[in-house]
Amino acid sequence: MTLEAKPTICLLEGSSLRYTRCLLLAALLLLSACDFLPSQQLPVMEFSGSTMGTYYRIVVIDDVDHFTTTLDHSHFTQANFQKTLDSLLEKILSSMSTYQVDSEISHFNRLPSSSCKTISPDFAQVVSLALTISHQSEGYFNPLLNPLVSRWGFDSQDKPVTFPSFDELDQLLELATLEALSLDLAEKKLCKSRPVQLDLSAIAKGYTVDQIARLLMQMGAKDFLVDIGGEVRVLGHNARQQPWRLAIETPDGSSSIQEVVQLSEHAIATSGDYRNYFIHEGQYYSHLIDPKTGSPISHSIASVSVISDTTVVADAWATALIAMGEVNAKRITESEGLAVMMVFRENDASTRTGSVDYANPARFRTWTSQAFKPFIDIIN
Repeated sequence: MTLEAKPTICLLEGSSLRYTRCLLLAALLLLSACDFLPSQQLPVMEFSGSTMGTYYRIVVIDDVDHFTTTLDHSHFTQANFQKTLDSLLEKILSSMSTYQVDSEISHFNRLPSSSCKTISPDFAQVVSLALTISHQSEGYFNPLLNPLVSRWGFDSQDKPVTFPSFDELDQLLELATLEALSLDLAEKKLCKSRPVQLDLSAIAKGYTVDQIARLLMQMGAKDFLVDIGGEVRVLGHNARQQPWRLAIETPDGSSSIQEVVQLSEHAIATSGDYRNYFIHEGQYYSHLIDPKTGSPISHSIASVSVISDTTVVADAWATALIAMGEVNAKRITESEGLAVMMVFRENDASTRTGSVDYANPARFRTWTSQAFKPFIDIIN
């Protein structure tokens, strides 16, 4: 079996705070066919590049001679798809990137309290879904946490000089009140009653994957994989005429495999607390913020993988569930009928330090919902 592992980037900085930050670019590994699969491999077209601070990879199966699912070559060529893809990515970034000062979201964030802005259909659709899942998740999906993320030092390579006090956290949580945000979807009008800072990064990658998948289907593709930074959507079969096989990584940065799933027309997204963190005086601080306390999460869930019909829904729920803790995450998973796999650290989260050896898979246990079980690859 051959394995394609997405790159892991770790930046180690020695200082009086014993500061370590690691960023894992993907939690999903794409598995190619093993010996038991047919030897004939169909031709593929591949596209890759960078967007949204990470990579993208698109694989399109191109079987002109044998499959009824062949591409319509009068519409689909590598050149015209790449051109259309570039235009689509730029359109989404110009709407939802907080790093572009002239984007829609940046303009909205600069507005004072009691202001409204007419927004694009793409932007409105993503905000609408964010508010819906926020309600369904009892507020654990919160797109207004950016001031807290910044205060804890996760929007830059610099560690926080001082940690926020409880009073400061309370003040920042006031700026993360979802009731301060309102959307008139019919009129495409977004309003704020407080100086909130909207950040859709926990859902925009998933939305972009879905838009690329939609573009591929419009252009005639029937078998493909779209991957942006580990958020993946597939359709049909791989080049070996088998369902797509994806490995969910053990949440320790070792690129070892925790579980393998088979997908043919679904999306999967994974959120983990091991991707971006720092260690201060032996205490582990994840970039994932608990929207109820304003502090980094401190429970035993190491990663959450969600399978859904769309990547944007999987992306949002993976973010929400990992913020909850085990009891609430299991309860809401079952009540919403979600396809979820959670990986827990066996050692108590409060004892985590940089010296703990997470490379030992025995430190982890796995829980899967009933809706997730049919996707598990029993062959692996």
